[in-house]
Amino acid sequence: MALGNQLIGGIEQLLVNEVLCSQNLFRYPKGDRRSYAYLFERQVCEMMNVRECLTFPSATTAFFAYLVSRNYELGSEAIISPLSWVADYSALLFNKMAIRFATLDEQLQVTVDSIEEQLSSKTRLVVIPHLMGRGQQNIEKIAKLCNKNSIDLVEDIAQSFGVKIKGNYAGRFGHMAFSSFNHHKIISTGEGGMAVTNDPRLYKEICQIHDQGCVIKNGKRQASVDDYIKGLSLRVNEMTAAVAFAQLARYGQIKRKITKRYKEFEKITQSVDNINLIVPNQGDLPSTALVVSERTNPDYPSLLDSGWHFIENIPYFTELELTKKDKYMISNAKNILSRVYSVGTGFIDKYYATPAGTSITEKTNSENILRILKKIV
Repeated sequence: MALGNQLIGGIEQLLVNEVLCSQNLFRYPKGDRRSYAYLFERQVCEMMNVRECLTFPSATTAFFAYLVSRNYELGSEAIISPLSWVADYSALLFNKMAIRFATLDEQLQVTVDSIEEQLSSKTRLVVIPHLMGRGQQNIEKIAKLCNKNSIDLVEDIAQSFGVKIKGNYAGRFGHMAFSSFNHHKIISTGEGGMAVTNDPRLYKEICQIHDQGCVIKNGKRQASVDDYIKGLSLRVNEMTAAVAFAQLARYGQIKRKITKRYKEFEKITQSVDNINLIVPNQGDLPSTALVVSERTNPDYPSLLDSGWHFIENIPYFTELELTKKDKYMISNAKNILSRVYSVGTGFIDKYYATPAGTSITEKTNSENILRILKKIV
């Protein structure tokens, strides 16, 4: 679990108790009682300097709502990194999109050239995942490339909420971004997610998809008569929203703890020979330390074995129709990922989304950190 879980306490309990005592757990409370879902959404907008935010049960449902709203024609292509998360790939496939792959450089940055190489007359979408508390530094150039070619850009900030790139929050560069608040994420509500956008028309459409065709005006639910879109029930209840609101208030504390722990890890690495780190960029919130080593240790698997983050590990990978370019991009990323090892620095227990399930916590002493490093190198 991530650090946000460890900090759940009095504030969360107070707000959840208030919701329970109100006997109204629906996101649109009766009377004058404030909606924590709406308060959270407005706080995120203020923090990230975006126009609109909408809570969802998960990041996946937020992305799915976006894809439904865009209604890309059959045969449309989406470009994405081979290092992402299974739900991103699945959402694209559910919406009948063909997946094309970009690739990574030695710093695990998605390269602009690889995206440009994959562009075709069928390209409609580029998806950029910001993983492990690290921002994709090429995102501004990627956004310009997408704008030039009239292609949508979506950012996955599920693992990097609050990360900045050159002074701007990850999630502000594209048409839309989605984030997650499950128990592995920077702020946690157990399960939960959100979408953010600066496009008022898109916001209206995903509101309708998220709530039976209804829209939100000043925090209140309204039936949409004009431009009606069929919708589902993808609302977040007020208890989840209350925890999210409290966790957002703790974001500064969470950020300081992750940064402090990473710096302690980084300092210890200086005493070990042949250690190379993928150094975080300014604005990153490195919830995972990334160690580069040419040595292969079967007892400490590399990022290549990071479960359903890497495309070849996903059960339906063999069903994908890959081009020669796709195979080259995946092979190149595979070569890089086979030499990168991860240690969780933003978690309170073993981080099972990393290949070795290894994290350092506040209780991890220097000797144990050195033991982890020596296993790698």
